[in-house]
Amino acid sequence: MILKKHILSLYRLNDAVPVVVAAFGTFISLSRQHGLMQFDTGTKVVLLDAFLAASFVFQYWLGRQLATNDDWWVAVPVALVTFALFAAADRSRAGLWTLVGAGLLAMAALVGLAVTGEFRTFPYGWFFLGLAVAMAVNRFLFGVVRPVPKARRHRMDPSGWVDE
Repeated sequence: MILKKHILSLYRLNDAVPVVVAAFGTFISLSRQHGLMQFDTGTKVVLLDAFLAASFVFQYWLGRQLATNDDWWVAVPVALVTFALFAAADRSRAGLWTLVGAGLLAMAALVGLAVTGEFRTFPYGWFFLGLAVAMAVNRFLFGVVRPVPKARRHRMDPSGWVDE
């Protein structure tokens, strides 16, 4: 009964999230169709990463609602490691492949935790908070304070793929 009440409270709190996301997506789509918003490549990268960081915060929030542990310290090494990986991926193809490899390794570890039954105790909410902080800080430093690195802008612009 308590679990059912908790899940119902999550649904009530989350009612506004799909509406806000749909409204934001519709606004961006209509604005671009009518020429009201023209984004350069750097702005596209910042907006995309901001959306991804927001989705990680939402996953953190969901994970914290369902988890019972307080292993907040997990967010710190995750944030530090992923910040370095995101920064490397912004600057070179080797950094991008390192990020992909680390992501595949992390997914394999989560599958391994699920298979062994240890996944229930894994603080995955804090894991997502670390990802969100790393992505947001990286894009704030290298997208708002300083320009987005050239290699990352090149990957975002489809016209740059011709030579690859």
